[in-house]
Amino acid sequence: MKIINKMKYLALLSIMLVSLLPVGTAGALSVQPKISGEPEKMSIREFVDTMEYPSPVVNVDTSKFKNDDIYSCSLVNQQPADYVVMRPRQSFDMTWVVVNDGTAVWHGGQTSYAHYSGVPMYANGSAYLVPETVGLGGKLRMTIDMEAPKNPGTYSTTWALLTGNSRICRMYLIVTVK
Repeated sequence: MKIINKMKYLALLSIMLVSLLPVGTAGALSVQPKISGEPEKMSIREFVDTMEYPSPVVNVDTSKFKNDDIYSCSLVNQQPADYVVMRPRQSFDMTWVVVNDGTAVWHGGQTSYAHYSGVPMYANGSAYLVPETVGLGGKLRMTIDMEAPKNPGTYSTTWALLTGNSRICRMYLIVTVK
């Protein structure tokens, strides 16, 4: 009887340990476009203009969203930059600043940014409402509390800006844990 209990314990322990290993990231990295270049430097005024107001956490089913030609954004700044080296379980703030370069307004309270695919590195929620309307040419600053994975490796995460059933754009981060 004791041998069977020990075998069950070892099997359960093995399953738990395997679940902690990083998921094959090489395939995930190959399908995600790399954001080239260093983040654009911002003046103090530009930074203040893109200040984020506290956003409520929401539940979003990202599987229903599709591209829509009237919505578009361009990345203005990203901190930290891709391929940043982090310690296991290191906490950090991920910030993307995007500009609305589509032909439609992003309505506050109806637009959200959410974890879309890849490794879920978020610490306090996987989706947030955009609190204020972002007009044509307007900037939006999105900051998410994140934590690096606990095992060494290279990981990617993708977030998307979403409204209605439309995906406005996607933002990426690639980190190396050492």
